[in-house]
This record gives sequence, structure tokens and C-alpha cells, in this order.
Amino acid sequence: MQDIVEKVQKEEGNPLAKRVNIIHKEIPTDDPQRRRPDTTRAKETLQWQPQWNVEQGVGPFPRFNEINTYITG
Repeated sequence: MQDIVEKVQKEEGNPLAKRVNIIHKEIPTDDPQRRRPDTTRAKETLQWQPQWNVEQGVGPFPRFNEINTYITG
């Protein structure tokens, strides 16, 4: 999670200006332990594979957030 926060801050253009205080807590027992799903079955059955990496997914977020904040006030 910290990596994603740092990527968003970098995309905003000034990663040192806005620091987010990440609070580390115990992991709930029902929390999934694996964050990177195995897409092998989708590749084999559907001939599908992800087209975007994390940077491509996170990149547009700061602009979206800026627009959304402006619209919703």
C-alpha cells in the first residue's frame, strides 16, 4: 500500500509536499493474504492477460481525484 501512495504522490508532482500517515494495524483473520492474483487460468481458458501495470493504473488517479474534488466540492 505504501508503494501505491508514493506512486500517487510522485504523479502529483510533489511527493514531499503531501505526506500520508499510514497506520499499520493487525491483519484481520478474513483478510486475503495474496494481493497478486494468479491469472494463469484466465490466460489459458480465455486467452486473456492484464494489459496495464501499476504505474499505468495509478497514473491517472491524481487528475481524476482533482476533477472529482472540484465537481463534488
